[in-house]
Amino acid sequence: MASDWAFALLVMGIICGVLLIAMAMLGGLDIGMDADTDIDADAAAGPNALGIPTVLAVLSLFGLVGYAVTVSYGDIVLGVVVGLAGGVLAGICLYLGLRYMFLTQEASSDLKLEDLIGKSGEVSIPISRDGAGQVVVISPVRGRTPVKATGRDEMATGEMVTVVGVAGGGVVVEKIRKEEKKR
Repeated sequence: MASDWAFALLVMGIICGVLLIAMAMLGGLDIGMDADTDIDADAAAGPNALGIPTVLAVLSLFGLVGYAVTVSYGDIVLGVVVGLAGGVLAGICLYLGLRYMFLTQEASSDLKLEDLIGKSGEVSIPISRDGAGQVVVISPVRGRTPVKATGRDEMATGEMVTVVGVAGGGVVVEKIRKEEKKR
């Protein structure tokens, strides 16, 4: 009787392990169970604690450890208890490992206007004398970035400018003079 249960544990462990490996090879370890609702609560918080990979890891190790203990000691109850403990421990380790991996790989796209000082840009919305407009600056964080801009001189769309400061939630720009362009 115990050998039948042990065999069932082994089969479950092998099937779940194969599915987990297949998911890993296909890049699907971040799959979670989602419900289609009107409220979007997905905050990119990493893997789901009760997601498919975690459940497969728990069931796989539950089956394999349970089989090994049942065959070794001939006691199905001990096999189930130790298998369950091993499966839960494996699930926790997988969840924490995936969470660490996903959260440490996130990049910040916060743009600090101070980092744009000295960068060149192009006027995209004309800047009136002592008024506001917009320039597009190439930033290392976001690439082509539109930014609110002010300047002392009037600047037309398409003029090349240099960011010389930060003021009022935008940048302060100056025209690039023809002699500066030749350098």
